[in-house]
Amino acid sequence: MSRWTQRWLRSRPGVAVAVGFASFVLVMFAREAGWLESLELDVFDEYLRVGPRTVRESPVTLVVVGEDEIQSYGHPIPDAVMADALENLVEFDPYAVGVDIYRDAPKDAGWERLEALFRTHPEFVIVEKLEDDHMSAVTAPAFLDERPGQVGFSDMMQDTDGIVRRGFLFLWTDEGAQRTAFSLALAVRYPGVDLAGDPDEPSFARLGKTTLPPIELDYGGYKGQDIGGYQYQFDFRRPRESFERITFAEAVERSFDPALVRDRVVLVGTVSPSVKDDFQIPHGMVHGVELHALAVDQLIRNGLGFAPAIRTWSEWQERLWVLAWCLAAALAGVRAGSLLRLAGIVVCGMAALVGLAYWAFLESVWIPVVPVALGGLGALALVVAYVTQQERVERAQAMNLFGKYVSRSLVDSVWEERDLFMEGGRPKSQCITVTVLISDLLGYTSRAEKSDPAEVMEWLGTYTDRMAHLVEIHGGMVNDFLGDGLMASFGVPIPSVTEEEIAHDATRAVECALAMGEALEALNEDWRRDGRPTARLRVGILTGPAVVGHIGADERMKYATVGNTVNTAARLETYDKTAFELEQSTFRILVGQATLDRISDCFTTQSVGDHVLRGRGEPVTIYRVLGRARVGNS
Repeated sequence: MSRWTQRWLRSRPGVAVAVGFASFVLVMFAREAGWLESLELDVFDEYLRVGPRTVRESPVTLVVVGEDEIQSYGHPIPDAVMADALENLVEFDPYAVGVDIYRDAPKDAGWERLEALFRTHPEFVIVEKLEDDHMSAVTAPAFLDERPGQVGFSDMMQDTDGIVRRGFLFLWTDEGAQRTAFSLALAVRYPGVDLAGDPDEPSFARLGKTTLPPIELDYGGYKGQDIGGYQYQFDFRRPRESFERITFAEAVERSFDPALVRDRVVLVGTVSPSVKDDFQIPHGMVHGVELHALAVDQLIRNGLGFAPAIRTWSEWQERLWVLAWCLAAALAGVRAGSLLRLAGIVVCGMAALVGLAYWAFLESVWIPVVPVALGGLGALALVVAYVTQQERVERAQAMNLFGKYVSRSLVDSVWEERDLFMEGGRPKSQCITVTVLISDLLGYTSRAEKSDPAEVMEWLGTYTDRMAHLVEIHGGMVNDFLGDGLMASFGVPIPSVTEEEIAHDATRAVECALAMGEALEALNEDWRRDGRPTARLRVGILTGPAVVGHIGADERMKYATVGNTVNTAARLETYDKTAFELEQSTFRILVGQATLDRISDCFTTQSVGDHVLRGRGEPVTIYRVLGRARVGNS
């Protein structure tokens, strides 16, 4: 692994990507284990509940056997009464009549009439119940044994939570015999809803204009579900209340509107609470005949091209979708910054996710939501926690590095603008334009050798504290103390970029030097009263390019300014020390041409001339600052 790769992996984006991948792996493991299935189905149910309803009139009419009919005719409905109702219905030319009432054996003398009706009217279809692990089979009337097209099974697929979300087209018995669903047997009798194989995939059933691929393992949010038979997904776009209804008594008495039967699919079934035939769907409880009506209505809409089949992405597309969100959330966590921004990321991200998933649902595509939400929130939380901890460490480092030598407000600004000059928790090395101030006390060394060490340190501490405070309030940063000497930089650590900012740095540095001289005069008065020795101050200031950054190990790291500008400022401070010793003034401030060019309107200066400073090959033009040109700080 290259050094660049190692550095990138340790960076915040690198950590974010790693966290994103880890979150993706964990959430996909949970999904494959089936731990998220109930949540994903809940989201799917919610989309079904709030999704749009079809506005087309349903071609399905219900003939319902209620409690009044049970009380009037008895239960089960006698064959003769059933025959009366079916004769009256078929007289008005329905496309199909489905009987969702079991007739495995004769109930009375009307059995022969029922047989005659079914034999002479192929539009009749009756239900049967296939054997399963919970119930034995309930067969169709024996007289339809040779007419399987008029028989359909009523079995429904219930998920582990007891909710019906999927329907059957076909089932196969243990002997391999194919059975047709009651709803399909009725739907194919509607014009335009013919059943065939898909031209490109003959094993897929095609109803009219729409192919209904069979549900496969791990379809959508399902994991390890029963995929027996030929299953499809319900869309439940038709409210059950929207079906036209005729009471069974009206059918028997022929007192219904013929328009509710002609050219329609009619289903006869029980809705009486005394006959247990209820199913739970995402919208609530429905009676069995209502569920069959919903299925028939959907299959007809599929066949006529009014409703596409609900489909899902391939496995690799779903994984790529989840991974993309995990990585995006993790990378967003790097830039969260504040609780308000974090809340905005969460709200906007969830809104985008739900909105995209809902839009896809409207296009009949079921895409993952729960693994995306969990994976994304998990990645975001972990990265925010990591970044918060890193920022806590980095802020402590910044305070340790800058807090002793700059104002609190500047430290706060340093932290807010840290991206300009920090990288990986450390100041990054860069070349910027700064103004360097270097000061030294005249005669300090000789006095220190003749005085009590404790007194010397107290005297020196009073002086350096006052000078460092002046640097701080003028917006500079103390780089170092060397005995009685002081080095400060203006324009760091937040780099000055524009010429106006650089000129402001130079002005503040000279103003700080004047304030230092005035402060020393006041200190001299105090020291003179106390019988202590006084001091004089030399200051050199120069504006120019310098390299700034950290030096030293983590335990002894400090922020440094180095380069020719620093060296020249030091030479300005020490220039012609002998001449200054002969003066009576308390302090002297010398600046170079680059600084003068930026402060000439603010201070009174005097040219000292061009001189070759010690260690410098080229002459340097030197100016002495005599005082302020106008009242007030710059």
